[in-house]
Amino acid sequence: MEIRGKVSDRIVGLMRDMEIIHCTDISREMPAVDSDIMYTRLFGHGEHNLYQFDDAELLKIDTSTKERGGEKYISHSMGQGCIRMLDAQSI
Repeated sequence: MEIRGKVSDRIVGLMRDMEIIHCTDISREMPAVDSDIMYTRLFGHGEHNLYQFDDAELLKIDTSTKERGGEKYISHSMGQGCIRMLDAQSI
């Protein structure tokens, strides 16, 4: 479930009870609910969906996903960021 904005404690409890995956942009915030599957949509810090992450940001994202374990699904908008994400994953 992708919720934009603050997630209330009640919603977090429902997501845990129903085993719903909390989709966030992990460059901004980590999911409020732990899961064996992580799905993230990376938009970055810009106002538009064409934000290009630098190498340090990609390494931070890579590290934070490895710390969580389980399967990961990462979606990124168009642009060179997709290629750079693949490069960071090979480091």
